[in-house]
Amino acid sequence: MIAKQWQALPGGGEARLYPWIPRFSGLCSNAFLIETARALILIDIGGQAEQAALVADQIRELRRERPRPLLVLLTHAHFDHFIGLCAQPELLDSRLTVVAVQAAGARALTAADLAQTQAALLELSFPPLHVDLPLLAAGEDEGPRSLNCMNGLRLEQSAPWREAGLVVQRLRVEGLALDLIHTPGHSPDHCCLRLGDLVLLGDLLLAANVPGVIGWDQKALLRSLAGMTKIIDGEGIRVVCPGHGPALPPNVASASLIKVAHAVRPLRDIAALNPERARRLADVAAMALPEVGRLFRIMAGRLYMVSHLMAELGVDGTEARLQGLIRADLVDQLLEGFSTFSQAGAEASPTPILVAHKAVGVIERLQTAFDREGLGLLLDPSLLRRAERLLTDYQLLVRGFEPLREWQAEDLQDVLAAGLAAHQHPPETLADCVRAVTEDTDFDTWLLGRIARRPLLDAVQVDLVKPPSAPSVVMDRERFQDLLTTLLEHLVGAGCKDIRLHMQTHDSSPVVFLEGSSHPAGPNNPDSAPRPYLQWLSDLAGARVTLTSDPAAGRQGYQIHCRLLTS
Repeated sequence: MIAKQWQALPGGGEARLYPWIPRFSGLCSNAFLIETARALILIDIGGQAEQAALVADQIRELRRERPRPLLVLLTHAHFDHFIGLCAQPELLDSRLTVVAVQAAGARALTAADLAQTQAALLELSFPPLHVDLPLLAAGEDEGPRSLNCMNGLRLEQSAPWREAGLVVQRLRVEGLALDLIHTPGHSPDHCCLRLGDLVLLGDLLLAANVPGVIGWDQKALLRSLAGMTKIIDGEGIRVVCPGHGPALPPNVASASLIKVAHAVRPLRDIAALNPERARRLADVAAMALPEVGRLFRIMAGRLYMVSHLMAELGVDGTEARLQGLIRADLVDQLLEGFSTFSQAGAEASPTPILVAHKAVGVIERLQTAFDREGLGLLLDPSLLRRAERLLTDYQLLVRGFEPLREWQAEDLQDVLAAGLAAHQHPPETLADCVRAVTEDTDFDTWLLGRIARRPLLDAVQVDLVKPPSAPSVVMDRERFQDLLTTLLEHLVGAGCKDIRLHMQTHDSSPVVFLEGSSHPAGPNNPDSAPRPYLQWLSDLAGARVTLTSDPAAGRQGYQIHCRLLTS
C-alpha cells in the first residue's frame, strides 16, 4: 500500500483507496479515504490538524469533480483518531457528512468525555460532537434496516452475526460492503473493518503498549486478538493496515497479533492510566534515564581505560575486541534527545503522557545499544544489572505494575560488610594468578578482565565500625546494595580517599552514617545524581537517605535511615 496515492481497494471492485500513513506517533492515526461512484468513505482522520487539512482538501477536490455524500467512520473514539475533525468543521456538516462509530464511542463523543476519549491524557478538550449513526447499539438482536440519510447517503445494515467469537455487522454503503467487527478491549467501542480483501486493525497492535487506559479490558482484548487472528488467517485477506504504521502482509499481521496477546495475558489487576499516573511515569522517566546514562558512562569509561592500558602494555587487538560492547554515541544521542524533548520551553512543554511514551521508545532503542553478554563477562556485573533494572522498573510501571520488591529481615551489619566486600579486591596470591592463567590458557584475557573489573574501592581506605550488636532491619537486600553502591560511587567520584561507615539508633530506628573525606577540601558535592533518583531507590530498598555533606570542610556524607524489624 502506497501512502498519499490513489490505488485500487483490494477486492473492492471499482472502489479506490487513498491512505494517509504519517510518521508513527501516538498523536495521529492513519486515515483512509475510499471513493466509489456514489459515495466517499473516510475511516478515521487522525489527531493532527495538518493531516486533517489534507484530508479535507482531497474530499473537496473529489466533490468538485462529482458531488457525493461522505460517511466518516471511526474505528474508535480515541482523540488521535477523531480530533482532526474539530479542525475541519465543514466535515461535520450534516448536509455533507454522516458520522458513525460504535455506540459506546458515540456516547463518549456526544458527551465530550475527555477521559473515555483519552483527550485528558493530552490535556486536550473538544466540543460535543454529534454522531449520526451509533453502530451495534442494540447488540446481536438488532435486525437489518435501510437508512436514507440527510446528506443523501443510502445505507443498509445487516443483522449482526458471530464470526470467530466476535460480533460482526455489515454495512452496504452505496453498494460497497463493509464489515464492522466489534473488537473491544483497547476501548469499549473499538472496531476493526473488513472491506473486500483489506482489513483495518485500528489500534489492536498497540493495545499492549497502553494498558490501563480508561475502558481497557484485558479479557475482552484477548478475545478480540484471538478472533481477529482467525479472521486474518482465513481465506481472501491480502492486506492488513494497522491504525498506526505501514500496511502488513496477513501472515505478519497475524504473528503480530499473537505476540500482542502474549504480552497482554499477564496484564491483570493493573493500575489505571490516568493523568495522575501519566505524571508519575514522566517523573520516573526524568529520574531514571539520566541515571542509566551515568551508569553507561561509567561502563564506557572502563572500556576506554582498559583499551588504553592494554595498548600501553603492548597488547594488540584490545580495541577491536571491545568495539561494539557499548554504542556510546547512540546512548548519548538517545538520552540527549530525551532530555531536550522533556525539557522543552514553557510554551511547548510536552504533556506527561508524551514524555512517558517518549521514554518507552528511548528504552527500546537503548536495549539495542549494548552487548549484555560481552559486558557481563568483562565489567563489574552490578553496573549492567543496575542499568537494566532501572529500564525494567520503568517498563513495569508503563504496563501498570509496580516495581518488584522483596522485603525481608536482614542483619544490617552483614549487609554492609557484604556490600563493601563486593567493591574491594580480595587478597590474591601468586598461586591464584598462576592458576587463573593456566586454566584460561590466555594471559591477555585474564589481564583484560583483571583491569576491567578494578574494584570501586580499590584505592580507598574504608572503615566499617561494628556496633556491639547489629539490629535486624526490613529491606530489599539487592535494592539496598544498589543504593549503597550508588552512594559509594558518588563519594569516590567526589575525591574521597577515606570512607567510614558506622551505625547509630535515631528515634528508635537504625541509621547508617556513610562519611567520606577529601583532601584538600573543595566545593565538590558527591550528590551529582538527581535527588529524586536517590529517593526512588531508597524507597524501593526500604530505607530513606538524607544528605549530610560539608564540602567546604572536605566532608561528604549520607545518612541511610533503615526500618527496624519489630514484632
